[in-house]
Amino acid sequence: MTLREALSQVPDPRAHNRRYPLWGLLALILLAFLSRVDSLRGVARFARAHPHLLPHLGLRKPPGHTALTELLHRLDPQALAQALAAVFPETEREGEKVLVADGKVLRGSGKGKSPQVRLVEVWALSLGRTLA
Repeated sequence: MTLREALSQVPDPRAHNRRYPLWGLLALILLAFLSRVDSLRGVARFARAHPHLLPHLGLRKPPGHTALTELLHRLDPQALAQALAAVFPETEREGEKVLVADGKVLRGSGKGKSPQVRLVEVWALSLGRTLA
């Protein structure tokens, strides 16, 4: 199964007046993250910096940060995980726990003499909740 076929099977949570195909946006996000982009704003910049990739993803123009953010807030993560497991079956192993770590630095911290405040969250995918 190709990546396009798998991502096309993910249910689209957006309204019917959508501008970008879902599979194209998801493939763009995946491609940007594989290229070491670390934020959705970075994905939007990546799309603007590589316009030659857009037609291959079914996109006529680069999506903005808001379109990407709203999509991911509404998207069913289990459906996306199933689609990616169909393309990359070696990522799904029976009985393994998947932990996702995310870190942030609080805006404005670290200025002057105050220390920089860093937050780290560990999410257990199988449990669907934060561990630490």
